[in-house]
Amino acid sequence: MDPRRLVSAAQRLRDGGHIDEAVEVLTEVCERTPEHEEAWEALEALYVSTGDYEKILDMRRMWVEHAGGASESVDRLETLIRDDGAQGYWNWRMDVLHERESDEENRVSPVYMAAAQVAMGDTEGAFASLDEAVRVRDRRLASLRTDPVWDVMRSDPRFVDLVRRITDARPPRRGRPPRPPNLGPR
Repeated sequence: MDPRRLVSAAQRLRDGGHIDEAVEVLTEVCERTPEHEEAWEALEALYVSTGDYEKILDMRRMWVEHAGGASESVDRLETLIRDDGAQGYWNWRMDVLHERESDEENRVSPVYMAAAQVAMGDTEGAFASLDEAVRVRDRRLASLRTDPVWDVMRSDPRFVDLVRRITDARPPRRGRPPRPPNLGPR
């Protein structure tokens, strides 16, 4: 099957609370198509959402082994996690994203940037990145509904409005009639 579809299926499994099954699907996609970066990113995001930083290290080592990459980066990540836990991970992640941004051939998802920003306490930066994600129609915006990284923003009216705008802009699913507008209580 198409790796993108499998990644989407794994994300639906994760959203439904089937973490182990989602890990199995994503691990298989990573092993079969190591060049499919989105599968690696989704597997890492899943481990982040569960707080399993040891699994992130294992996954990053596997990524280096199967898809290439800098083992020094994983060594640095290991040190940061050992010294600072989750904050060490997010410092490393932000550095990696900034490094990718500086390479003109790599486009960094604004959703990935926003997740790192919010985890590091930069809510305003995260909103700016999410606005950019809406502008470019980043399909990773689907994570706003279920990924725990967004929990600190969920009560912010700007976040609620952003999720509403995304939902309202989504085209109807094939084979189903469009949803009627929400007219409030009858």
